[in-house]
Amino acid sequence: MVPLFTSSVWDDGLDSLTTRSGASVALVVWFGLSGTKGAVTATDVAFTREPREVTMVFDVDRPVGTVVTCHVKALDSDYATVGSTDVEIPASHERSTRESVVVRTTTQAVTATVDGCRPL
Repeated sequence: MVPLFTSSVWDDGLDSLTTRSGASVALVVWFGLSGTKGAVTATDVAFTREPREVTMVFDVDRPVGTVVTCHVKALDSDYATVGSTDVEIPASHERSTRESVVVRTTTQAVTATVDGCRPL
């Protein structure tokens, strides 16, 4: 009986499949990383409440040397906005920075959040 595949043919097929799979994974990783290059993100850290204001602390990650503006809002128990402000964060040699901003409110807020940041 003659074998359908010799070991060299079978091995070449696996090597080719492994190479193609590795190249595909590398391409997906490259696209994923390049999609985040230059991204501006904010992470809520903490807040303190007073009857008519909220102090919001948050971290901002952005490309070095980029000025960004962030929209911070305070919410009541129904998640309605009861105060908001935009804060400009100056360019820096650091990628990450911790910011604190006071948001005046129309009624007492129960929470605060960064609604988004964008480069200027």
